[in-house]
Amino acid sequence: MKRISRKFLALLAGLAIGFTSFSSISCSSGGSDDNIVPVPQPGPGDGKQDVDSRKDAASILSAAVAGSTVDFSTVTLEKGKKYTVSKSITLKNADLNTATLIVDAENVTLQGIKNGSVALAKNATNTTVKDCSNLANLSILNESANASGARAVTDGSSKIVLKNVSVKQVVSKRSNLSVVVKGASKISAIVAKDTSINIKIASKEVKIEKKTSEIKIEIASKEDLDEGEELEITEEELEELEKETATLSDAEIEELEKEAEDILDDEEDPSEEENSEGTSVTSDTTFLYTDPTFGELTVLAKTDGTFTAGIQNFTIFAGTYSIKGKTVTITVKQELNAEGTELVAVEKEDTMTFIVGENNVLTPSTNGSGETGSGETGGESGSGESGAGETGGESGEESDNLVYYTVYHSFENLEGEYDVDESLTETLEGKLGAKTAAVAKEETGFDAQDIEQVEIGRNTSVTIKYTLKTFDYTVCHSFENLDGKYVVDEKLTETLQGKYGAKTSAVAKKVTGFSAPTSIKQETIGTETVVTIKYERNDVFISFDSDGGSSVKAISGKYGESVKAPKEPTKKDYTFKGWSPALPETFDSDLKVKALWEREKGDVSVTIY
Repeated sequence: MKRISRKFLALLAGLAIGFTSFSSISCSSGGSDDNIVPVPQPGPGDGKQDVDSRKDAASILSAAVAGSTVDFSTVTLEKGKKYTVSKSITLKNADLNTATLIVDAENVTLQGIKNGSVALAKNATNTTVKDCSNLANLSILNESANASGARAVTDGSSKIVLKNVSVKQVVSKRSNLSVVVKGASKISAIVAKDTSINIKIASKEVKIEKKTSEIKIEIASKEDLDEGEELEITEEELEELEKETATLSDAEIEELEKEAEDILDDEEDPSEEENSEGTSVTSDTTFLYTDPTFGELTVLAKTDGTFTAGIQNFTIFAGTYSIKGKTVTITVKQELNAEGTELVAVEKEDTMTFIVGENNVLTPSTNGSGETGSGETGGESGSGESGAGETGGESGEESDNLVYYTVYHSFENLEGEYDVDESLTETLEGKLGAKTAAVAKEETGFDAQDIEQVEIGRNTSVTIKYTLKTFDYTVCHSFENLDGKYVVDEKLTETLQGKYGAKTSAVAKKVTGFSAPTSIKQETIGTETVVTIKYERNDVFISFDSDGGSSVKAISGKYGESVKAPKEPTKKDYTFKGWSPALPETFDSDLKVKALWEREKGDVSVTIY
């Protein structure tokens, strides 16, 4: 049990981070403890972070990697709950379901968020909110609003960008704030009381129904626009917007401020409750801890009194815990097996009691004899030598000759070189002299090469290489009908191939009567990629030479359309005999025709002198 004891201390240190003020970062309590599914990390190259819809929103946000894009299309959020974004990510397609999203990190982008409220807290600088609809509140705070409700006042200016956003009200308490509004954004009310806030408008489509008198509205500058963006409003249009924007009354301001404040009402801190029988957290809670031996641990304490703790993508421990005032008792019941494939029951359960001290640090609780806690983790001599037991000094030797080794996952890029995805790097454990047990991952678009397992030493690493897959993709050729609709010509459909992540190389065809686009939008090759090239039906013209007769205007029509003959020309003393060449039945190509005439016969008068 020496291995259990050393890891157990690291686990307790990890839990120390949060037991004095349990946060409301929620994690799902469903599922089995012996099969915790980690949130997948971003794949190589694209920065996109896939999410496991079986995990709850708070767990996914907690595990998010800075700089990644997290898509919440398949994630369900609990009604009325608060969720915190504490890393610089792009969060897309979240249906808040009346929940509140608290942004407390810089350079966060919210895209496609709807049906709830957003609060920008202490660290929310340079926030972009775009393509969001049906937002009840957008609160911009001058105070930190972390998940436990604690708030810390902060100063400093920042910029918020709103693009194509529909929001009921924006309430700002932050000084020196610049809000850039772009696209077809609609804001019912903006409140900024006793603060300086500038609203910079970049589009004439922006609508602001009401605002407080302190708010200044001005045209955005070039520095407020992204590369390639153009200013889409004039001074005259800005003046019109200001005229259409009403001023909020004091009663309306008070009501809107109260509504925004209600979003971040403090929640009860379960760590302050005294329960003589011992209890658990009131909401599932995720903590992170970096241990010098084990690296970063993710510890999940659940409302049902169980916990799990893991490193990287593995759950290492599971068990139960209870809280009595500021005393925490933890029992380890399961551990990761030697193969690193599943949790198994420990040979003997380890139980220890800790006191929660200042700065959320857990310290061992002594029982009067000098022994720390119970079980194998504390000193076993009862002499007060906490390092004399199995957890104590081990003369620098790994217990049971167990050491750690590293597994790297390296992915082929489009240049044929290989790059290690650091977010997937794993730390595994094995016996000295044994073979490593590295396992390849299932990564879309890549095939893992055969793994060469090596003998485990004290600084061993294994690199698993993944080659890019080649996928078929389809090129469809779609032609404009006479009714303006487009129909794919199945006979021209092509199946081409390319490497995952590369761009397609579709080429237009030359087809009589149709014009191909001057440029083709090439798609990124995935598992099922389709490129559609649209061809416009040409306009065809027929002009007329009346050869001295009355004028006839040229006619035109779409390629293949039926030709309707114009009114016949007339010419004095001549009969019209048709056109040369003859008019076609349909518009096939540009054409010029000439009138044919026959002189009329009549009486001839001759005078002889």
